[in-house]
Amino acid sequence: MGNGQSGSTLLGKLLRLDVDLPPSYIPVDNPFVGNPAILDAIWAMGLRNPWSFSFDRRTGGMYVADVGQAVMEEINYLPPGLGGLNFGWKCMEGSVCTGLVTCGCNLLRWTAPIEEFGHSFACAVIGGYVYRGCAIQSIQGRYFYGDYCSGRIWSFVYDPVTNTKGPVIEYTSMLAPGPGQSIDQIMAFGEDGLGELLIADRDGDVFKVISAAQVDCNGNGVADICDLSRGISLDVNQNGIPDECDGFAPQSFCSAKLNSLGCLPSTSFSGYSSATRVDGFVIRAANALNSTVGLLLYGNSGRAALPFQGGTLCVNPPVRRALRANSGGTPPPTVDCSGVFAIDMNSFAQGALGGDPSAALRVPGTVFVSQWWGRDTGMPPTMASQLSNGLEFQVCP
Repeated sequence: MGNGQSGSTLLGKLLRLDVDLPPSYIPVDNPFVGNPAILDAIWAMGLRNPWSFSFDRRTGGMYVADVGQAVMEEINYLPPGLGGLNFGWKCMEGSVCTGLVTCGCNLLRWTAPIEEFGHSFACAVIGGYVYRGCAIQSIQGRYFYGDYCSGRIWSFVYDPVTNTKGPVIEYTSMLAPGPGQSIDQIMAFGEDGLGELLIADRDGDVFKVISAAQVDCNGNGVADICDLSRGISLDVNQNGIPDECDGFAPQSFCSAKLNSLGCLPSTSFSGYSSATRVDGFVIRAANALNSTVGLLLYGNSGRAALPFQGGTLCVNPPVRRALRANSGGTPPPTVDCSGVFAIDMNSFAQGALGGDPSAALRVPGTVFVSQWWGRDTGMPPTMASQLSNGLEFQVCP
């Protein structure tokens, strides 16, 4: 009856091992442990060429796509924790009896596939995954699979509680990658870390399934709905938009002052200002003199362009000061422009760094302007400072 029905070989089987156990890594609760006719490592029998299997990351159920020989391709299902199933090969190919004299036909001990299809339009099933991502809610819970020869892709929903399968829907045209590209001879499906669906073909291409209407307002490569559902972004006002996108993006303005080495301290940022987050909005000034003391000037009275210490004050008075910082960079006695001033304004606003932060830093919608100031002893006393360009930002919820 072939390898699939022989308990003395591992071929045509699903094995279950626990690498945390000592050799031979076989759990004592494997279904055939103690059965002298079947090897202890075997979890399920009666398979021909599984390509491939996957777990539903929500339910733990296993889907096994088994490539047929001449008649049928099949997809089998194993409930979590249930071993000892026999899927029938080489006595059955899907629901079709192979005619082997020693087999009989449709014996109750064989577990039928939950889906099968013939070779009139396909040649080899490629198993996929149950979609459990967050970016495309319309396909949530659907199992996706394909065919190697035709490149076609299908999907269905299976309910293991009632042992019912919904209609099979073809997704080939919906998942077409666009002009100049094609999915040829599917080799494998996959998932990324967020559960989004991937498809690899024989040409070496890897495609990611995304929604044509996907919104990624913060440009981090993750759909906004996933940012919110996984806590990557906050939505304090519950408007369905990540808080960092509720206001305008921080904007540079005003002119920096050349320091005594001819460098222009340049402002940049990472993250976004939040009235509730305890960190995650860093304002920096690179190209600053090394090992010098500085601080961030800020205020919420608008932009300015006022003469100040031989440069331009970008913050309209009244001007507040954040905590003192050291630019670091190359250690003394070398003097160069390797210094970088930096402060996390969310941490400062929440009082985590000490000092006396403006209460308005915790009021959503407030617009602030900021500018780094630092000492520059290479300048005359009345101009002994280095000044960056300005940065305007809005406090998000």
